[in-house]
Amino acid sequence: MRQPDFKYPTVSLSQQSNFVDSLISAALSLSGRNGLVTLSYSEALKLSLSDITDIYDSEGFKQLQKSKEADQKLQIATIERLNEVIRGLNNIGKALSHRER
Repeated sequence: MRQPDFKYPTVSLSQQSNFVDSLISAALSLSGRNGLVTLSYSEALKLSLSDITDIYDSEGFKQLQKSKEADQKLQIATIERLNEVIRGLNNIGKALSHRER
């Protein structure tokens, strides 16, 4: 059985601040437009930290991550090919300018 997310021990203000900061950071990462999991910011804030951890540790999230990485690699490959075309055109331009002299 999973431990409850909230207990009522005595904690310092810095610990409370760190907890709130980590909760807000996790909510922002879940609600980001380019994130893998898209929730509104208010929906993400309603999740507990253990729910967020469960999402990040899930197999589905790992598959989404791999899919996103594959898409990024494909985009990078396309950009690199276009860059090579630009370099080739630049070399042709240089060769033609030397030829005219």
